Amino acid sequence: MSRYEDRNEFILRTGSGNDHLLKPRATKSLRFYSSPEFEPLTMSDYSEITEVKHVWKIGDRLYKLAYEHYGDVQYWWVIAKYNSRPTESHIKLGEVVSVPFPLETVIDFYRR
Repeated sequence: MSRYEDRNEFILRTGSGNDHLLKPRATKSLRFYSSPEFEPLTMSDYSEITEVKHVWKIGDRLYKLAYEHYGDVQYWWVIAKYNSRPTESHIKLGEVVSVPFPLETVIDFYRR
């Protein structure tokens, strides 16, 4: 279940008129993916989900929560999307973050 599935891929290469983006990174190409579009969860969806609450503290990271609860850092985006917080900088200290379960069910809801 890759978060890049079903997304358009764009590759920026040297000579494409965007060398100013590549040169500082000392690379010949960059790979980009289109932003996914998710349907909002319904009340029925929420009834199938359980949550573990986590109070955000110094040193917390979405990938660490994903590893702790799902056993895999790649699912950080599920927690981010579920909480409508795209990055750690959108979460304030002391804020409660919900970790949704079961993971497969939540991912299925977002893939509709």
